[in-house]
Amino acid sequence: IPKIAIVGLGPKGLYGLERLLANLGRLEASFPVEIHLFNKSDFFGAGDIYRTDQPAYLLMNYANGHISLWPEEDPAPIVTRPKSFVQWLEMHQLEYPESNAYTFSSRSTVGRYLSEGFEELLQNCPESISIIKHVGTVCDIKKDGEQYQVKFRDLNSGQEEIIDNFQHILIAS
Repeated sequence: IPKIAIVGLGPKGLYGLERLLANLGRLEASFPVEIHLFNKSDFFGAGDIYRTDQPAYLLMNYANGHISLWPEEDPAPIVTRPKSFVQWLEMHQLEYPESNAYTFSSRSTVGRYLSEGFEELLQNCPESISIIKHVGTVCDIKKDGEQYQVKFRDLNSGQEEIIDNFQHILIAS
């Protein structure tokens, strides 16, 4: 089974995961793939910069209209109805009544959008693809021939683990 690791599941890792799933989803023949996601917190998709538990006064430095998880180029996203951030805000108008394409939202609001997008990816993931989440700190990456080994410290147990036989690693930390 091919194994892929993504280290860091903030926005950049999330964008990488989205494009990987879009490309795997367009293949005619499905085959099993394991994707291991390594993130130092439970905020998959949002990362530390866009954590959903930070104060609302920490605002973005660019307008809402420039934010979208879903690219417009091919291959199309695997989710059924991808929404830009502005479209997502319109769906949550009661919570964010003053928001539009020209306003600036809080980092935590963008984090909520990214986290929900991550969950949509998990829900729409092809059955042949397994996604395994790891919460902790990656301590080391070693190359062994044509494969890689990832050593990380689990946040909950504090134990170090080694997972090997990765063919590809995306480092987005």
